[in-house]
Amino acid sequence: MKVTELMIGDYVKYQGYNYIIEEISTKGWIHLIHPEVKVRVNMTSDYIIDLLEPIPITPEILKANGFEQSMDDEDKYYFEDSSIIFKHNDKYLFSASINGSKGMLYLCANYVHELQHALKICGLNELADNLKLK
Repeated sequence: MKVTELMIGDYVKYQGYNYIIEEISTKGWIHLIHPEVKVRVNMTSDYIIDLLEPIPITPEILKANGFEQSMDDEDKYYFEDSSIIFKHNDKYLFSASINGSKGMLYLCANYVHELQHALKICGLNELADNLKLK
């Protein structure tokens, strides 16, 4: 995972724990904060940053955040009538209208931080910033 793929507020895994990206410097350094105990980790070297891992999207994460599983297809989840996420060939695809428009956006989102980006693009900032990972 590269720092350039991340945004402030993204969830990542570091040493087996989930963290939130709190700050990204112009030099590529990042600061993480643990969402529950508020412990801060400052990463200033490429080696340490390389230890970051993406958090895979799971059905449990989707359900914990208000996505409802389709009765017809166990790999399809709906959110507020306008967004859908479904699994296809072991990858999640996210589709949603952008800020209520008639056009649809389709994005591949295999990891939580990618889902956060997709939600923000669609104007679902509150959900993106407050995802539950349990």
